[in-house]
Amino acid sequence: MRKPISATSVRNATKHRATTKLHAQTPTTARLPLSGKETVHQLFGTRVAVLAGDFMFAQSSWYLANLENIEVIKLISQIFQVVDDILDFTQSAEQLGKPADTDLAKGNLTAPVIFALEKEPKLRDIIESEFSETGSLDEAINLVKSCGGIERARELAKEKADLAIQSLTSFKTIF
Repeated sequence: MRKPISATSVRNATKHRATTKLHAQTPTTARLPLSGKETVHQLFGTRVAVLAGDFMFAQSSWYLANLENIEVIKLISQIFQVVDDILDFTQSAEQLGKPADTDLAKGNLTAPVIFALEKEPKLRDIIESEFSETGSLDEAINLVKSCGGIERARELAKEKADLAIQSLTSFKTIF
């Protein structure tokens, strides 16, 4: 005979699924500057950057999961993703430790692109053509920058950060 499923088991399984989903969405620390100039990736290489990112993610997830506030974890994941999207437009390949503008080149519609699409219909045509014309990727990048897509994405990241801070400050003791 099977043991009945407890409410605690269901809650733990829900936390595990949310944490697993968050882990899949969180970028590595390859782009995080240590001294304001160099990134973990530049100083120690890809393997250490990935391991450092996994460690930081695991530690923060553990603390947040113990708060039983999955909403904060979701918000932090969204912030990381939006900032990652912004960095793809604002940093050089050397700073990123990988080629820049890869999301747009692959046709991925990130936050800055979605916001720019709201203001510039020509961007949609360029993306739908899969950048078939010479210089069309550069034109699309310039449109995203000039249409305020990056600024709107920054605002979105700040809004999510403010919500996460509000959620965390509702606890009397965090750790």
